[in-house]
Amino acid sequence: MKTVLNKLFFIVFVGLFIQTIKAQDPNWSVNSASYQYSMTFTAFLNVNGTTLNGVNDKVAAFVNGEIRGVSAVVFEASANKYVTYLSVFANTDKETINFKIYNSATDLVVNINKSTDFRIDGNVGGIFQSFSIASPQLNENAVFNSFNFAGISSVNEEITSDKINIVLPENTSVTSLTAVFETSVKSKVFIDGVLQTSGNTAQNFTNALIYKVLSENEATLTIYEVSVSVALNNNPTTVIISSLVNLNTNSSPVSLDIAFSKVVSGFEKSDFIVENGVLSTFTTSDFQNYKVAIIPFSQGNFSVQVPANISLDENGNPNEFSNKVNFIYDISKPLISAISIEEDTDSWWFLVTFNEAVLNVDVTDFQLKGAASNALTISEVLLISSNVYKVSIASSNLEIGIISLQLNGNSDIKDLAGNTNVLSEFEAYFMSNTSSVSNSVVAKMFLEGAYNVSSGMMNDDLRVKGFIPLDTPYSDALTVSQDVLNVSGEDAIVDWVWLEIRDSSNETTIEEAVSALIQRDGDIVDVDGISPVKIVLPVGSYYIVISHRNHLGVRTNEAVPFSGASIALDLSTNSALVLGNVNAIKVMTDGKFTLFSGDFNGDGQIQNTDKNAVEPLRGISGYRNADMDLNGEVQNSDLNSVLNPNIGKGKQYAGKNFSAKRKKIN
Repeated sequence: MKTVLNKLFFIVFVGLFIQTIKAQDPNWSVNSASYQYSMTFTAFLNVNGTTLNGVNDKVAAFVNGEIRGVSAVVFEASANKYVTYLSVFANTDKETINFKIYNSATDLVVNINKSTDFRIDGNVGGIFQSFSIASPQLNENAVFNSFNFAGISSVNEEITSDKINIVLPENTSVTSLTAVFETSVKSKVFIDGVLQTSGNTAQNFTNALIYKVLSENEATLTIYEVSVSVALNNNPTTVIISSLVNLNTNSSPVSLDIAFSKVVSGFEKSDFIVENGVLSTFTTSDFQNYKVAIIPFSQGNFSVQVPANISLDENGNPNEFSNKVNFIYDISKPLISAISIEEDTDSWWFLVTFNEAVLNVDVTDFQLKGAASNALTISEVLLISSNVYKVSIASSNLEIGIISLQLNGNSDIKDLAGNTNVLSEFEAYFMSNTSSVSNSVVAKMFLEGAYNVSSGMMNDDLRVKGFIPLDTPYSDALTVSQDVLNVSGEDAIVDWVWLEIRDSSNETTIEEAVSALIQRDGDIVDVDGISPVKIVLPVGSYYIVISHRNHLGVRTNEAVPFSGASIALDLSTNSALVLGNVNAIKVMTDGKFTLFSGDFNGDGQIQNTDKNAVEPLRGISGYRNADMDLNGEVQNSDLNSVLNPNIGKGKQYAGKNFSAKRKKIN
């Protein structure tokens, strides 16, 4: 019995001894003075998935069972986490370090199945990404398994190793999206160091955001760039504006149909873009098709357009821009601005020029008047250009006297806007039964604006700057090739001029008129840039008029014989050859004579009205009537040096300054 009691006492004593050892806080300590080197770990402690945070929780480092470092757990408010700052000591580099944790909550010392090498002055881990000392070991993966947004089904999503691209349905706002995601087991997600919870916080995804995924053991940090875009509208709302009204119109108001491809809301009368007009009516029966009417403010161009993004379809998609419809409002009657006679060796004809494009022009619209019209008939009318027609005569003239081409009273000619009742200016021509002959007019003259006293020639600035048009600025529709304008030197082209051959008994009667070119040395040539101007007229004597679009024209003082021979006419050296002498032609300081510059409006007079019209045009460039010195620029010098000194000058012959309308080129 005594033996049994002794054994029972021994068992109780041993059990009490073991329990006492287990309950004791391990008295880990290390004498750092015994070692030359150290390294530091910023770590967190984890046992069975729980991060230790007790004041008595601690960790120790061992090398071959010898304790080399010990530290307790502290709370770091800046990172909102519990860490330990463990210093490990050694005399030799690369020794193998093992770890033990004391878990005060269970009063157990836990061996950690993890080791690392000692590195002299090494520093492992940080506050955000700490070294993991755990049992069992924690997950090292840090990836997004899925990423989307609360309440929205994405059109497409793509997750790579470092990027996430999400495409959301059209019209989705990306300024406040709540991310819903799944990551590796127990990993954490951060934006700018702030912990993120799936489905909890809205973010603005207008620009890409950087997400960071930290693994459970904090050894892996994966950085993702998250980009969000919105799907394009593959079925946009289109808008078409149409009208049954001719784009050239004299109607007011003008009715328009506006057709949307879908039913829309929010479309209002004030949404239109209207130029030179105002909407008078605006109606719809189905919110897809609209009818409007526009009243133009004044003659000229007016237009209407529906801008983008002013209405929405049932899916919230905005409309696109409509087509822009441009009209020309014209309530002015068309005008015959010039009628001239032309001929060749076999026939002759009238050339009729309107001030605008016209329609319905045929032989029934014209009649011949005058004593010389007997036995003559109109054979055909041919379209030369939109506003120029050739009226051919069927037989040769057998009479001497006056002939004119006039409109019939019942003419149905109309312009593109439908305006009728053509106004007519016409000239009377003297006809002879004498045969016509071809005459070469070898004329010479200078233009004051371009004349250079130092060189005795004119400057060709307009040609050098590429401003001379290939089409004449007058209305006979002649053209010049670019090759002619490429010629330099004395024969370089300065500008277009206008020649008129006038009846010797009535200077207001123009027998022939034609555009020509003037060279730097003053020679007036045909459009080939070399040849004299050819004029076909019956044998006789005629006045010759030379004029320019912004210079005063001059007429020969005496009638010049036309007999088929070459006609030499140098008006640049003898003012007596000009009607009006020095009152009609300007004397330059070198003794040469030029046409006066300054007739901006082409009325044959240089007046304050020309000056007042030119002044606001200063600063513009190009081929301009306001460019008095023909250098391609409208400047103060055009007024001060050229126009102003010539105010009060005027042409010295009767009739129009031009028998042809100038093109409006300011």
